[in-house]
Amino acid sequence: MAGVHDVSFERALVLVREHAAVLPTQVVAVGACAGRRATHDVVARRDHPAYDNSAMDGYAVRAADLPGRVRVVGESRAGAGPAGRIAAGEAARISTGAPLPPGADAVLRSEDAVEDGGWVSAGEALAPGTFVRLRGGDLRAGDLLLAGGEVAPAHAVAALAAAGPAEIECRRRPRVALLVTGDELVEPGAAAGFGQVVDANGPGVAAQVVAAGAELAAVARAPDDLTAPVEAVGGLLDGAGGAPPDV
Repeated sequence: MAGVHDVSFERALVLVREHAAVLPTQVVAVGACAGRRATHDVVARRDHPAYDNSAMDGYAVRAADLPGRVRVVGESRAGAGPAGRIAAGEAARISTGAPLPPGADAVLRSEDAVEDGGWVSAGEALAPGTFVRLRGGDLRAGDLLLAGGEVAPAHAVAALAAAGPAEIECRRRPRVALLVTGDELVEPGAAAGFGQVVDANGPGVAAQVVAAGAELAAVARAPDDLTAPVEAVGGLLDGAGGAPPDV
């Protein structure tokens, strides 16, 4: 049987993962899920965008009517959709993100249009779909947003919020307690005397705990004797001052 010193780094990782605690689950708001591990697949519940909308400020038009001059008959703006349908020879003012009125199939940008007396004209043709963001162009209902077991990255939160549920079931963050030992250690910022060392491992390991997505439950310090570290570990495991740690 190989001795403890014969265990490779890769084998050590396997052993740690085999003996890792399975943490309980908790439901968290989607805005707080970054860095959390999802317990199950999260899929889109709705299309995003939820409707055809404009990618530009301008005029909702029928591409077949341009180039030419069309009559402005209404407006569609974000938060308030169009009042009616766009017929041949008509247009509606539209703002970025506003729903595309029925009958329209393109958006004429404000900078490409000339409005005068309730009429708007453009000298260039538009292809259908110009400056239109189609319903479901980003996400379709049923699309996978976050796989079970995956840690939610910060950049995914917007997509989760836009098309997913309001809450996500995740594994609880592991609670980690840290014990720092050494007669030679002094606090960061303190003057280190002869034979003393500024404690860099304590803050450094604590920072790695947080960066890895865990919660730093407690930090204890102990001198180099047999009794103090044992008592310190006992206090940490008992959750002195808070909940017991997982690690």
